[in-house]
Amino acid sequence: MPPPQAPLLDGAIPTPTWRPVRGWPLSRMLLVKSLRVGVNAMFNTSLDPLKLDPVQEGPPDEVGLVWIEPKPDLVVGEIAHTAQVNDIHPVKVAGFWYGKRGEYGEVGQAAGPDEKVIYEFHGGGSAGPTGGSAYFCSEALKYAPHYTRVFQVEYRLSQGPPLEPSGAFPAALIDAMLYIVHASIPSLPRPGALMLHSPTAVWGNTHSGACSSMHKYSDSDFVHNFLAGYPTCALVGSLPQSDASTTPWISPASLRLDHPKGLFVGLPPTLILAGAVEMTLDSMKTLVDRMRADMGTDLVTYVEIANATHAVLLAKWHEPERTHTYEVFASWAKNC
Repeated sequence: MPPPQAPLLDGAIPTPTWRPVRGWPLSRMLLVKSLRVGVNAMFNTSLDPLKLDPVQEGPPDEVGLVWIEPKPDLVVGEIAHTAQVNDIHPVKVAGFWYGKRGEYGEVGQAAGPDEKVIYEFHGGGSAGPTGGSAYFCSEALKYAPHYTRVFQVEYRLSQGPPLEPSGAFPAALIDAMLYIVHASIPSLPRPGALMLHSPTAVWGNTHSGACSSMHKYSDSDFVHNFLAGYPTCALVGSLPQSDASTTPWISPASLRLDHPKGLFVGLPPTLILAGAVEMTLDSMKTLVDRMRADMGTDLVTYVEIANATHAVLLAKWHEPERTHTYEVFASWAKNC
């Protein structure tokens, strides 16, 4: 006879060992596992289905392609020094406009005095209508119609050996100008608000161990190869590998930073959206704590979406969590 099972608490339902999160349907479990296999294959081969050429793909009529000219004079301070180490120079990059056009159908027109525009960074892959985050650009305008346009930048992604090294840190910073608050460049106005969606705040994987979210949620996420090995080596380039854990520009939530206090002073009101079963949940919570310590609790809103894995806003199949997360974003954005 098999041994008797321990009694369940009232209303409790045992979670099958093949289903990582209670309440997840079989289809979601299979999709997440398939994504994990695809991501692993991408980082172990030269195949990258997420990296497209948005210009050659050709944007549809509703998306406007523009070119952003390089501005070497805006690369200043320690970022300029790091760019020299990795031989990174400002280059012309593509940008894409979604939403309202000008009076004569033009794109890229200056924002009006009362106009609100979303500046979107795709977090990997590619920008433009064929990139993965094009879906977010369209949905954001539906859920937050008081924003009239979304602008994406096709910033450089890093790659390293055995491929030809390119796009190492700080290429993405230079292309997207994410350090404008600290640089205090008069010609670059500060953003009015900031939304971080499943942000990767540590590239050196300092939040580890048997009790960490990296371990607990390894079956409900697909970012296993994001935080070590090839991606980290490609990102730091010629810099010491230790910089992946000790440089605040690369890993602001790292547990190995010597002086994390003050990193976020001056940032605008911020919303951080995290999936409750993401592997990087611990590092996102560290990021929230540090931002609140620098900015105050009133300026930092943190929402943890139950049963959600990484980047739920990009997952059409992740319902009802996807819709709920867009509603959270829309409610917060009304006041920004």
